[in-house]
Amino acid sequence: MDKQAKTAIALVTVQTVIVFVITVVTLLIAGSRTGLSVLTGGAVGLVATAFFSLRLFAGGPEWLPQRYIRRFYRAGFQKIALIALLVSVAIRWLNVDALPLMLALATVLMANWLVLLFDY
Repeated sequence: MDKQAKTAIALVTVQTVIVFVITVVTLLIAGSRTGLSVLTGGAVGLVATAFFSLRLFAGGPEWLPQRYIRRFYRAGFQKIALIALLVSVAIRWLNVDALPLMLALATVLMANWLVLLFDY
């Protein structure tokens, strides 16, 4: 397994742990509706990151710089669109609070920086 794939797996794993921890803490402190909102926001971030990783590495082992950069930007744009879609669906149909959802989403997405601190 190459270094990029290990980093992607580590990122999704760290994000999963963060979602679990902040959901449990929120459930204990603020109750079930806020806990559901936090879980939903964390899940949106987790799904978007996994989608980005799959799209980025879907091209196979060829690593021509032009193709990789194109794939990177395309996957990034699709990730942003997916986040917007999932957040709007969650707020509209799941009856969750927007603020806890967005805070959890931001927390999960900031895990990228945490993972990059370590060399996998």
